[in-house]
Amino acid sequence: MDTQVEWTNLLIDVAIAKNYMAIISDSPLNNIKEVDSVIVSGLLIRAVSILDLSVDKYITNRNLKFDPKVKNPRLFDRLVLLDSKGLLLDYKDIDKWRDRRNAVGHEINEHYSWTELDLCTKSIFRELKNLVMLQKHPTLTIKKTRQRVAPTIQGITIEQDIIVAVHEGQTIYYEFGWKVRV
Repeated sequence: MDTQVEWTNLLIDVAIAKNYMAIISDSPLNNIKEVDSVIVSGLLIRAVSILDLSVDKYITNRNLKFDPKVKNPRLFDRLVLLDSKGLLLDYKDIDKWRDRRNAVGHEINEHYSWTELDLCTKSIFRELKNLVMLQKHPTLTIKKTRQRVAPTIQGITIEQDIIVAVHEGQTIYYEFGWKVRV
């Protein structure tokens, strides 16, 4: 697993998911809180999974040893080990996200917000950057363009290419699109 690639892919998906209403509609619509919560919960699980796989890789590569009583180390055990070695910047904060990830799968009627996901990704980035496993945390935005093109199918009067670019400044990280035909 390439941690930076996985992290950037997560951030691309976050940008697309945050802007799904603007992507599917041409008029300003409000996101649906319940749909946002479902989407955020999945992205939160994914972010913490990247943390888990990354710290596991870090521990393995540096041949760090767990207490012999720990038989099947989980993320909790990995974070405790790294904290005991003084390798984490804020154990309580990062452990809070491990715990919140667990709530996603076990709690009923929980609500997850974009603000919460932003805080989670910033915390994970801080720790993985400290462990020299991440270098970049691009601030990605969405740009949707609509361009009328010559019809490519007989009988179509109007055809448009819709392109959505996920970018930071001039750097495009991902692009996708579709055609609208009338």
